[in-house]
Amino acid sequence: MTRVLYTEHDYPDVNLERGVLEAAGIELVLGKCKTDDALIAAGKDVDAFLIQYAPVTERVIVELPQLGLVSRIGAGFDTVDIAACAKHGVWVANSPDYGVGEVATHALSLALALVRNVTGFNRDVKAGTWHYLSSGSLRRASEMTLGIVGLGRIGKRMAHISRNTFKRVVACDPYLIDGDFPAYVERADLGALFEQSDVVSLHTPLNDETRGMIDERVLRRMQRGIVPGQYLPRRRRHDRPFA
Repeated sequence: MTRVLYTEHDYPDVNLERGVLEAAGIELVLGKCKTDDALIAAGKDVDAFLIQYAPVTERVIVELPQLGLVSRIGAGFDTVDIAACAKHGVWVANSPDYGVGEVATHALSLALALVRNVTGFNRDVKAGTWHYLSSGSLRRASEMTLGIVGLGRIGKRMAHISRNTFKRVVACDPYLIDGDFPAYVERADLGALFEQSDVVSLHTPLNDETRGMIDERVLRRMQRGIVPGQYLPRRRRHDRPFA
């Protein structure tokens, strides 16, 4: 019987996954693997990994020659050594539609909470010091520009649900042709996007190309005073990039 190791998870249960696999004649094995050693020990007799966060390194792939598939519960696969998998003939899969609406909605919620100083006002209310002017003047989102870096599934959904909240939506994605940009999204390169935007939302995968792409040079092109001051970094230089 084919066996799949659910390497680790933080869900209340995996009844859905177990039901789907068992209906196909596949046994689901549960693990609590957070290290190479744990993955190797638990994966000795399985044919595939179903992973949430566990890092799948080349050492794991080499030590488990019978492994044929590594599949992520989620859209990204930066925890998987894709090159090693390709080298040793292991297939890699992900769930590209996972959380599209939820991530976009949450990103918009965080943006509006920041713009409207919701967290600061909540803190002041609990401390008994609230005043409607305590954050200084607040701008209307309807007068602001939202910038989106990465116009994939989540980025496009973010643009769609934000277009009636913000005055403008601009986006940067060099891999999309103009015809794939929605009519309500303006195209801009990365530097121009940061110059024009009052709020920037990042929706790119983390890989060698995008790691560190949002650095001090790019951030310096943003307008000053676009967010209540208590939420801006106090230091002018950043030890680590944001992307």
